[in-house]
Amino acid sequence: MIIACDIDGCLANFNEGYRSLFSGQDFPPPSVDFPPVWHWPQHYGASAKEVNTAWRVIRQSATFWENLSPLPSAKEAIFHLNNARMDGHEIYFLTTRGGVDCKGQTWRWLKQHGFNDPTVLISASTPQAKGYVC
Repeated sequence: MIIACDIDGCLANFNEGYRSLFSGQDFPPPSVDFPPVWHWPQHYGASAKEVNTAWRVIRQSATFWENLSPLPSAKEAIFHLNNARMDGHEIYFLTTRGGVDCKGQTWRWLKQHGFNDPTVLISASTPQAKGYVC
């Protein structure tokens, strides 16, 4: 079997890292219900300029993707993905991340969190791109 696993929101806590880039914003604390919408910074009053600045920081950072916190379920999920690979299944990590060495940062993040020698695929950021890859 071929298994493709997303990273952000599945294993890595993107919203926490992204949230940290908005200084001075009064976003609600992370919870099960956060974020309530896809474009949550704008929903809570962040300007287009602030959002663009945050994405510029992400694209220019050599460590943003690598330093994201794991989600609480990541350790168990990675354990099961490792077992699936040992059982002969092909495991791919599929993401739309961009920026400086995003593939390498993702590879190192996965390795740091217990997945040995991961295969990372970067897809376009169009809405259907990941589906086409799958």
